Parts: sequence; structure tokens; C-alpha cells
Amino acid sequence: MNTEEIPRDEWIQFLDEFTREHQGWPVNVEVLDEELGAQTQVRDAPLQGISADVRPAGNHNVSIIVGEEQNPSLTHIVPNTRHVRVARSEDGDDEALEIEAADGSRTLVRFQLPHAA
Repeated sequence: MNTEEIPRDEWIQFLDEFTREHQGWPVNVEVLDEELGAQTQVRDAPLQGISADVRPAGNHNVSIIVGEEQNPSLTHIVPNTRHVRVARSEDGDDEALEIEAADGSRTLVRFQLPHAA
């Protein structure tokens, strides 16, 4: 697996394109925190979108929305986002998105590849 750091000035465009490519894909959302350990927020829910709120003075936030379009089951915000990374398989398929907050906690959005028809 290869991990790529996304530069902050590319977050908005990258996440917009990422959302277009992966909207509706089933995902698991997990939060990894040193104090609380790993916590699964949602399993096998369709991705609706991931967006960045990048502010000149800092305090950048990334929002993840999953669930059915008319009834999202989770809106998770990563406050004070410091890093956005994408993990890809050896074949170049996106496997996960890692969003790291200033406090060191990480949110993982793990993708399940759509099944071929």
C-alpha cells in the first residue's frame, strides 16, 4: 500500500474530485485516538461526500457525510485538520483516506471496492 500526503492548498479540489469518483461507495469510518483507542463510527454506509473548509488563519476542518442521500446516517467533522492522506493499493486503487487532526487523532475512511456486475 502506498500513502500520499495531499498538500493543504489542494484539499478542496482533491476532495471534490475524490467525492465524485467515490460517491455511493460503501465505506467504514473509524476514529483512532490515543486516549480512546479505535472507534468505528459507521460500517458499510454509502459515501455521500467529503469536503474541506480551508481558512487562511488556520482551523481547517474536513467533513465526511455518509448514508443514504435523503437520510445521512453520519456527518463527521475533523476539527483543526492538519493532514489529509490517501492510501492506494499497488494497483493504484484508492483504499482509504486518512484525516489527521491537530490533537493527533486520525479519522479513517476505508473503501470497499464496488463489486463488478
